[in-house]
Amino acid sequence: MTKARKPRELTPKQAQFVATYIANGGNGVRAAIEAGYAEKSAAGRAHTLLTTVPAVMDAVAKMRTEITERGIYNVERAMQDFESDAEFCRKNKQGTALVRAHENMARIAGLLVEKIDMRVQPPDISQVLIEARKRVMPSRETTYSDVTGEGLNPLDD
Repeated sequence: MTKARKPRELTPKQAQFVATYIANGGNGVRAAIEAGYAEKSAAGRAHTLLTTVPAVMDAVAKMRTEITERGIYNVERAMQDFESDAEFCRKNKQGTALVRAHENMARIAGLLVEKIDMRVQPPDISQVLIEARKRVMPSRETTYSDVTGEGLNPLDD
């Protein structure tokens, strides 16, 4: 027999999700996978947990507040650290490290977005054109060559 759960109590999986989400800096997909949710549905599950499950939303907000109040690490502190790192890099003429420090500052400020590779196959519109031509000119059989112009030579007339 299963024990009845309070409405706002986290399941063990949800608790693991929250802890991982906070620890990895807010990557919901990785947190969902590490908490044991299926990799294929991790993005959707993370979104659902973070936007519609009150217990998870409350736990994330509470942990963030605790971290900020205790001064463990917040955005201001991170920016200060990167600024001091950047100054050190400038003084020691470490160009690559300086660029990396500025990149991290921009990421924290929300100015950088991770690249998403989206590939879309162009649709094959020849069939759509054939159907459209049939609707416009129903008395004549429309063929692929009528739509594409393949096989037609204007000098053959």
